[in-house]
Amino acid sequence: MKKYKILLIALVSLQFTFAQINVKGKVIDQQGTPVFGVNISYKNIGETSNHGGTITEKNGNFSLELPQSGTYQLKLNYIGMKPQSFESLFDEEKEYNLGTLVLEENIQQLQSVY
Repeated sequence: MKKYKILLIALVSLQFTFAQINVKGKVIDQQGTPVFGVNISYKNIGETSNHGGTITEKNGNFSLELPQSGTYQLKLNYIGMKPQSFESLFDEEKEYNLGTLVLEENIQQLQSVY
């Protein structure tokens, strides 16, 4: 019986160790049009390299999994738009909705193409 209690405690501990945090939202342009293919990457503050990311779907929605709670920097990049980045603390809550994020056109980048 004692072995089962230890096994149960170990399994519950593993569940909390591997619990992931879901972050979702939507990306639109200044006209309110959903933007497909925006690169969204994240890294834990204090580290130099990105850990992962995702891209937005056709309707501008995205969802990504953070491996654990902590303060992360999220970066949004899309050709012809100004890149955005922000830091946020994601704690024990399992799901975060960032709402609607608006990307602005990068006029300088667009002019350099012509």
